[in-house]
Amino acid sequence: MIDKTNSSEKDSVFIKEYNVNERYYSITFKDSLTYYGTGKFNSLEKFDEIDLPSGTIIEKYGFYENVKDSLRLNAYLFANRSFIYFKLSGEKIVLANMNKDCIEIFDLKEGKSKLISGPERYQVMYNSTGKGENSMMEPNKDTRYAFVGGTVSNEYIYLVYSGGKMLNDENPYFGKSIYIYDWNGNPIRQLNFTQEILGLAISKNNDLIFTYDANNGYIIKAKI
Repeated sequence: MIDKTNSSEKDSVFIKEYNVNERYYSITFKDSLTYYGTGKFNSLEKFDEIDLPSGTIIEKYGFYENVKDSLRLNAYLFANRSFIYFKLSGEKIVLANMNKDCIEIFDLKEGKSKLISGPERYQVMYNSTGKGENSMMEPNKDTRYAFVGGTVSNEYIYLVYSGGKMLNDENPYFGKSIYIYDWNGNPIRQLNFTQEILGLAISKNNDLIFTYDANNGYIIKAKI
C-alpha cells in the first residue's frame, strides 16, 4: 500500500478489476489483456484463450477423451488437474499434470500437441465412487502428486516434481526435484534437493534457480 501523504502523484498505483466468467484451476497470461486457463468446470476442452476485459473465450484447445459415461465430468477434471505455462515468445503452451507424471506441449500455430510421460510413468490413481452426478474421485493409498509447480523461459520448461503419495507421505505437495525440458519435450536435466521446495523462478539467462525452502522459510538460490 502506498502512503499518499508521503508520495508524489507519479507514485500512485491504479488497479483495474475484471470479473472472471469461468472457474479455472490454473491460468497463465499471454499479455496484459489475454490469458489462458485450464481446468474449467463442465468442459471437455483442455484449455481456453480468454479476453480479460470481456471474459469472452477466444479459442479452445484440445479435448479430453475416453471419459467414462458413469463418471461425472467434474470428478474426472478434478483428478486430471494441470498447471499451465505459456512460452514467452508466444507459440507454445505446456500442461503439467498434478496427479500423473505427464506433460503435454501444445504448438498453438500448428494446432498439434505432444505427450511426454515420465520419469516414473504412473497413471492417475483415484477411486471412483457413485455414478453420474453423484460420482466423486477419492484418493487412495496409491494417489500421488506429480508436478506441483513450475515456470518457463523461451528455451526451457522448469517443473517442480514431488512424486509423494497423497495419503501416506508427509508434505507430499512439496517438491523434491526440478525437471528441465526443452520445448520439444526432450528432458534436459534433473535437479534434486534435500529440502522440500515450493515455488520456482529463474534468471533471464537460465543460469540461476530460485525456490522456497518450505520447512526452514528461506529462499534457495542455485546455479543450474
